Amino acid sequence: VGKLQNAVTDTLKVLRYRGALPSDIGEARSLITANVQAELKTATARLGRIEKGLDKAIKDPGVNTGDLAKQDYFNRIEEFLTSPSPQRKKEALESLPKSVRDDVVGMRTQIDDLSNDIMNSDFIKNLEGKVVAGEDVADVIRQSINKNLNSYMRRKYRIFEDAKYKPDQDTIDAGIAGFKANKRHTESELKLIRDSGEKSADELGLDSKGRIVGEVTDDQAKLAVDKFLDRHNVANKGKGPKLTGRVAEERLKTGMFIKRDRLKEFQKRLLGEIKDPEENFISTIADLAEFKATDEFFGKIRNEAATNST
Repeated sequence: VGKLQNAVTDTLKVLRYRGALPSDIGEARSLITANVQAELKTATARLGRIEKGLDKAIKDPGVNTGDLAKQDYFNRIEEFLTSPSPQRKKEALESLPKSVRDDVVGMRTQIDDLSNDIMNSDFIKNLEGKVVAGEDVADVIRQSINKNLNSYMRRKYRIFEDAKYKPDQDTIDAGIAGFKANKRHTESELKLIRDSGEKSADELGLDSKGRIVGEVTDDQAKLAVDKFLDRHNVANKGKGPKLTGRVAEERLKTGMFIKRDRLKEFQKRLLGEIKDPEENFISTIADLAEFKATDEFFGKIRNEAATNST
């Protein structure tokens, strides 16, 4: 009977949309994809209307035509979406055709609405009262999100998307020049090499305090480039012990709350920054919507566990 019961349970996990979960929790789980798709449908519809509006505007007499003109418009859209300056936002919006302005504002509003939902998420509420380094974790996260309202949008880099990504020689050369001009960033990378035991401080040209003696050399800058790329390379992620058994399909992607480095332009170039406002917008909506939907699912489980004695 025990084996039969196990077989039935395993079969139901595969055949039923909710697997072995209770019906109300299974329903919440099934809504994750639907809720994300609803947000993405809204986002792609906005982009579609903007595309049509820009195509129509470009065809008007006296307006620059072609792909360059369209790309310029999208650069202005990105400026509106990401600039923390109200004046620059205003100028960027007013430089766009009137027919697309409402949808461009709608892009920003959709991101901010989802961000506000995350500030009130079950995940963050459960962090209230937890103190790290003298600060309430929930307050720190909320302040970080609130600070970036009206300007947050995900940046995508090829190094995180493609395990085979390698920057070309021109990009490497630009990276070497960039590190040579930024001693602090070079020192930071070289100290990581020293701390890992790969090379000694003397070999790296560092003094006892981890500072570069004199100016940054070509060799030091090259080492900094190699270390910078190596620690960001997606192919080097997840090399820890393999996990066996079932792994949760739904996970809260809390990485978006980690403090972001303010990358220099040469560092963004080394990582293969994807300068596509449309793709970055869709990625941002997807991440925020997935977090919101998954949080609601886990919140449902937590509430059920708290109220169900069985």
